Order: sequence, then C-alpha cells, then structure tokens
Amino acid sequence: ICRVEWRHNPGKMEALKVTLGAAEHVLYIKEHSARKDDPRHPPRRTLFVASVPPFIGEVELKSLFSEAQSASVEWSGDETKARIAYVVFPSSAAVATALAMAAGEPRALPLPALGLKKWRAAYDAARPAPDALEAAAAAAIAAYDNAVAKEKAAALMAQRSSDGWQIVGKARKAEGPHVPNLDQLKKKKKADLPFYRFQQIAARQEQIAALRRRFDEDKARLAQMRAQRKFRPY
Repeated sequence: ICRVEWRHNPGKMEALKVTLGAAEHVLYIKEHSARKDDPRHPPRRTLFVASVPPFIGEVELKSLFSEAQSASVEWSGDETKARIAYVVFPSSAAVATALAMAAGEPRALPLPALGLKKWRAAYDAARPAPDALEAAAAAAIAAYDNAVAKEKAAALMAQRSSDGWQIVGKARKAEGPHVPNLDQLKKKKKADLPFYRFQQIAARQEQIAALRRRFDEDKARLAQMRAQRKFRPY
C-alpha cells in the first residue's frame, strides 16, 4: 500500500511530464533521502514528488503510479496551491519503476472535474438520495437493536443464583409494544398489601396519621398566610 503526504520546499529532481487533456504539466520526482530516519518515509521506498498542482488529486496520482503500485493518498496542507508529496511504496523496486517513468513519453492523466462540474459532484456526494439515506438509517437501527438484544441475552445468561447455580433462560423473539394486563395489575396490587390482619390495621393507622399530619400542616400554613395578609381565597 502506498501513502501520499504533502510537504513543501522541493529540491533538485528529474522531470516527469504529464498531460491532462490539452494541458501539459511537469512533476519533479526523486528518491527521498533524509539525515534522520522517519518511519512515515522509509528510505529506498519513498518517492519525493514536487510541483503537484491543485487539480491533480488522489484519482490522478493513483492512475499515474499504477505501473509501480496503486497508492493510497493522505492529504495535508493547502489544496489551493502547488504541493509536494511523499509517496511510500511497498518495495524499492516500485520506486525504481516510478523513477523510470521520467525518461519516457508524457503520461496522460484523466481530466478531473473542475469548476461547476466539480462543485456539483461534491454537492451530490454530500447529499445522498432519500431512499439510500432511509435504507442506511434502517440498517443502523436494526444493527443497534440486534446489539442491545444480544447484550440483554448475555446478561441474563450470566446471572447466577445465590447458591452458585447458573440461571439459564430461553431467548424470546422480539415482540411488539408491551400492553399491561389489568388482571395482573390487580393481582400485583393485592400481593403488595400486608398479609396479616394486624399488619393491615397498622398500615391503615399509619395512613390516617399521615393524613392528619398533612391536614395540620396545611391548617398552620393557612393561618400563617392570613397573618401575613397574603391569603386570597378568590
């Protein structure tokens, strides 16, 4: 895999002529060398390319160096000016193949979309069709629901009882919205009530006491409001 990164300040290099339609341009290339080793630009596997115009992009560079190896382009720097690229190849033989291209005839590159065509293509690419957008959203929601269901199933299967036995549950299919059953709610409400009679009497007494406390609090608050002349019954 080749990686292309843009830099500035080109040195002395060989000329590689390229044509885009009726226009001709010269790229300057050489094998990259540096005093300090850089893992991003390994020696004998990196090609230094200068004077790359803004209208030569990823597609054009891949087409240009297709004889050596196809490149994967990583952009950096200002795309509105002439740039410099470090093209990293998988082998030194690929760099030699790319350098030999300078001695041959000018290389024809596909003419990129410019002006209104370029802006319209970018506009269309940033705004997919409604059908494609709806399909992508549905797929994302389905994948999320699947992941949540798997997590719940895994958590349920991982539960263990207090005595060490593992609880094994049967996976259920996805169902529609849950509608509560009135009979079940009534049974649950009855089950929450105290079982013994003395417990029921105590619970009622606590409720009555709570109501009396609230009545006394409300009565005291009303008296305080009357004293402050803020009581407006109507």
